[in-house]
Amino acid sequence: MLRYYKPYDLPLESKRVVAEMWDETLRKGMFTNGEVAGVFTLRMQEKMGYEYVLPVGQGTGALFLLAAYYKAVKGKIGVRVPEFTWPSSYQAFRWLGYRVEFVDIDADTWLPVFLGEPNEDHGWMDLPVDNFGNVYPIGPAAAIDSAQSIGAKWDTDPTRIVSLSGSKIITSGEGGFILTQDSDIYSWCKERRYWFSRMNEMEAALGLAYLDALPNIMVRKA
Repeated sequence: MLRYYKPYDLPLESKRVVAEMWDETLRKGMFTNGEVAGVFTLRMQEKMGYEYVLPVGQGTGALFLLAAYYKAVKGKIGVRVPEFTWPSSYQAFRWLGYRVEFVDIDADTWLPVFLGEPNEDHGWMDLPVDNFGNVYPIGPAAAIDSAQSIGAKWDTDPTRIVSLSGSKIITSGEGGFILTQDSDIYSWCKERRYWFSRMNEMEAALGLAYLDALPNIMVRKA
């Protein structure tokens, strides 16, 4: 069985390509704001079908930026999240002063069950979390933590947060992305992403290799 926390073993040729990229990065000394992260971002745009893709140093940083956007721009003060999730899915909201309310999950799909609509008049929002490859079916206004569903068929309307830590379907060791069709979200978060570490060239090189390997990873997981 493919343990969820053990990354897929890349083919030898892919490892050689990654090593060459790392050597080149070391030679240039351009560890951030380099070409490889830019290429990885463009490939994510093409592969995932999103117009705006913002790389960050880690998935939690992406969640924090999104939470900050919804608080500062949309006036949100509360978030409903599934209790069955990683703390990072809600902790960023808690750090920013949000009230956090936990909801249950469906026993068959592992997806959250939100009873009724969030009380938007009082500043509440929902943050669904995809689990074990299952994708939460929701409309274009939502933001979703989709770290556990890369490779599944997505509706590309919702803004999505992706972590690429070592336990995820594809990994860059660390790092993450905000994927959105909303230019306002993208611009606001891009201006403030330096609150957190940027995705470095070494991570991006590894992430590119795993993105190329995604079809084989999905076969193994299936």
